[in-house]
Amino acid sequence: MGSQLWLIVGEQVLAECRADAGPALVRDYLERLARAGCRGMELNAAAAPTLPSPRKRGTRGNTPDLYAPGPWPPAFAGEAAIDSATAVRSHPLPLGPKTRGIHLLAPAFGALTSAQLRELLAIPGLTALRPAAGRRLAVWGQQGAGCFPPFLATDDADPRLAVTACPGAPACGSALRPTRGLATALAAGNYGVLHLSGCGKGCGAPGDGTAQAIATADGWDLQGDDVSRLAAGLAAMGERRNDAL
Repeated sequence: MGSQLWLIVGEQVLAECRADAGPALVRDYLERLARAGCRGMELNAAAAPTLPSPRKRGTRGNTPDLYAPGPWPPAFAGEAAIDSATAVRSHPLPLGPKTRGIHLLAPAFGALTSAQLRELLAIPGLTALRPAAGRRLAVWGQQGAGCFPPFLATDDADPRLAVTACPGAPACGSALRPTRGLATALAAGNYGVLHLSGCGKGCGAPGDGTAQAIATADGWDLQGDDVSRLAAGLAAMGERRNDAL
């Protein structure tokens, strides 16, 4: 027990690591909170021995570079533990409560309508709202996850986080078809990771082989490494695929 350290926020144990990796783990978590728009937090660590200075990852001129973080356990990192400094620093904070009274949320498609924003601001007990990295929102207040409107994702298991879409018609003058309503329906049907583009420009497309439907005057063109689930979803929604004409 003397060689382990726990990162505890409020009443939640977020991570466990070797004692010598503790300072880097805490530093990395604080940096993630800062990028998410959070200014304060509470940290309580279980008893651990005096920790040595963390290993440095190199230098930038005469200034020490960022500390090399220790590994995050699978329970915190998601499907698999993140074991490289680069991956850890680029991995977003999980959605949900960060400290007592601070929640990290994600609007569908990273955007809110004015009506949705008014509804969010009207939640009793909400004290502050700040934009966060990754088109997310940091919300201050004593609300539980069930108190937030349904247009906000409150945890990383929300299927809407797997679907992206450009604004589409009529919001964009270049778009040939609406996208957001169809994207919402595809997310509800759990048709996998995908992107919808309202025209051939492909605005917002990940560009990494993700299945993508591109609107044309006649239907949808499909692109990506594996479009089978997207094709099934479009068929279920009654949408026309150009390659199926």
